[in-house]
Amino acid sequence: MSRATGRVPYVAAANIAFRKSAWRGYDTAATQGGDELGLLRELRRRGPVAFDAANPVFTSARRMRRGLAYNVAVTFLFYYVLGYSLNRLTGRTVVGMAPSFRAEESR
Repeated sequence: MSRATGRVPYVAAANIAFRKSAWRGYDTAATQGGDELGLLRELRRRGPVAFDAANPVFTSARRMRRGLAYNVAVTFLFYYVLGYSLNRLTGRTVVGMAPSFRAEESR
C-alpha cells in the first residue's frame, strides 16, 4: 500500500519507531486498531511517516486458527472497521475489543 499510494495507511504498535519529540501519548481508551490509527495521525502531523520493509516483525497467528473468513468478517470488518468507526463517531465505546484467544489455548 505504501508503494502504491505514497502514504503509510496503518502502523502496528508491535514494530514502530519515532522520535521522542513526536510522542504525545497513547490513547488507551481507543479500541481495536484505533490506538494505532490515532498514533499514526499524530505522527503525520509532526512530520513524514515512512515504511521500512527491511524491518520485519514476527507475530502470533492465533487469530488465523479460526480461518480467513472469520478474520475478515469478524476481526477486521466488525471490530476494526465497524467498531472503530462507531466508537469514534459516538465518542464512546459502543463496540469493545476483539476477544482474546489466549484463554482458548490454556484450556
